[in-house]
Amino acid sequence: MNPLLQALEHSRANPPLKSPNFLMEIEGAPEDLRFFVLECTVSVGSLEVEEISSGSVRFGLPRNATVSRLELTIRLDEAGRVLKYFQDWRYQVVKPNGTFGIPFARAGGYVRIVSISALDAAYQLAFPIRQMQLYPESLGQLNFSAKQAEALEMQVTLVQFMPQFKLGNN
Repeated sequence: MNPLLQALEHSRANPPLKSPNFLMEIEGAPEDLRFFVLECTVSVGSLEVEEISSGSVRFGLPRNATVSRLELTIRLDEAGRVLKYFQDWRYQVVKPNGTFGIPFARAGGYVRIVSISALDAAYQLAFPIRQMQLYPESLGQLNFSAKQAEALEMQVTLVQFMPQFKLGNN
């Protein structure tokens, strides 16, 4: 089934407070994971600049490209499946015994491709925003409260494996 039609059907069954204006897909993730992403903040990259003086003139020369981060606010499901997915992914980066995983292994590599696209008002793909090779840097705190019966949310930060210099799928 078309992912956009699937998203529409899911939205009808579980109406969100607001319609999403983005579509995020993570390589190897469960199909419905994108429905649990409430917010997505993506940096489109930056360069570190070194200033050099020559007489009274200052030049700004690019020194290196920095890695980007993708910050997600994720609603957790009642079965804990979403939390387990991100915990398992993080354990591929640093294993429970303290050793580091292999970034691009055929089975169990921790670097995954994450694609983010903008959607128009009719939930059609408007344009690709970013496609990055990412891995989990941090899983945020879980806040429990007896005051409110809201769904649990968690902040997840994914970090880019290495800088990329092209936008979208070009």
